[in-house]
Amino acid sequence: MEQRLVACSKRYAPIQSAYCWKGKVEQQEERPLLLKTRRELVTCSPWSRRF
Repeated sequence: MEQRLVACSKRYAPIQSAYCWKGKVEQQEERPLLLKTRRELVTCSPWSRRF
């Protein structure tokens, strides 16, 4: 935020995620994080040109 790359951030309540890792199904608690920025700052994402 100090570098002004992110205008706003929101951390949500923990969720349980399930995913495959090295051939096994794993489960872990995670915290979703939403970061908002300006379009002109996004240069390396495949989604940067879709919006």
